[in-house]
Parts: sequence; C-alpha cells; structure tokens
Amino acid sequence: MESPTERLTNPGNQRESPTLRHAIDQIQDWREWLKANLLPARATLPGITVDARGLITMGREDVTDSAREIRDRHSANDRIEIRTYDWLLRAGLSADSTLPGLLDTETGDLDRDW
Repeated sequence: MESPTERLTNPGNQRESPTLRHAIDQIQDWREWLKANLLPARATLPGITVDARGLITMGREDVTDSAREIRDRHSANDRIEIRTYDWLLRAGLSADSTLPGLLDTETGDLDRDW
C-alpha cells in the first residue's frame, strides 16, 4: 500500500510514477527472495509460490490519468494488480463475507492458490 495522494503515472505522460515503480520493484524483490527461500516461506505461508500474485493499492481515480494501460500490462505480464483507494472503498462497501476475496472477484480467478 502506498499513499492515496500518490499518482500512478507521471503528470503529463503515460510512464509509471517513481512511487509506483518502487512498489513494483518491491514485489519483484520479494519474488526473488521467495526463489531462494521457498521452503522456509511455505512453513509460514503454505501454498505460496515464487510468482505469487501482487497487489498495489495507491492513489485515487483520475479521469485524466492514463494508467489503464500500465495496470493491464502488469496484470497480464507480471501478475501484479494495481488498484486505487477508490476501488478499495467500492469493494469494501460491496463486500459480502460469503463471497470470494476482493482480488478473486476483480480478476475472476477463483483458484485461490496465491
């Protein structure tokens, strides 16, 4: 989770903001750590994999922001979902404890092995 005041993209272009790039790098660093430490990690987190899905929550929705392409690319290529606090709020307001997890509902992926 990053600040709700941070932008997903740099103002005026479609490049990742430094804060978003840092958050993506943190997930990739953890995955590298998992590659070297998978068995000990599974002692605490059974079923975790080296390509465990990532979720970054930061910023607010902005109709002038062209972050959709960045979010789609990281979701498809890197298994990293990038969402805003507005998404989190909507998901929390519509949450039902009997439904799948928020990310499973969003992506349609119900395998839950992440």
